[in-house]
Amino acid sequence: MQKIYSALLTMITISICAITQISTRGVYLQNNYGVQIQCVGLSPSMIIKFPGAEPIHTMGNGHRVKINTGVLSIRTPGGTWYDLTPQVQSIVNPTEWEKHNPDNAIITVLPSFFTWNIRIDWEKESEKRSIKK
Repeated sequence: MQKIYSALLTMITISICAITQISTRGVYLQNNYGVQIQCVGLSPSMIIKFPGAEPIHTMGNGHRVKINTGVLSIRTPGGTWYDLTPQVQSIVNPTEWEKHNPDNAIITVLPSFFTWNIRIDWEKESEKRSIKK
């Protein structure tokens, strides 16, 4: 039980640190995978331990959503969760974040057959395309 509380506290701490970085600028998840994907603001291990703790969002191909947490997982509907937290953490790393100031970060899920193909881009606020919900 102590390990669960420790893991939960760690995830909350990571999220709070990331949220303070994310709040002034945007970090977005873009689905260019070709089919629907689902995303949730939890790591795969936390999804298993705390099912239903966070709503699962389904994104159509071409959709973009703003990420409001430092923890993120994706999957195809009914598939296995894939942890994108390392990508989010690399973006909100203070050195990386300041290097791209004032741009928004875009985590793009690209088509692939065997593993997830993830690309990180930086986009100026003036170039930001409309967000589909």
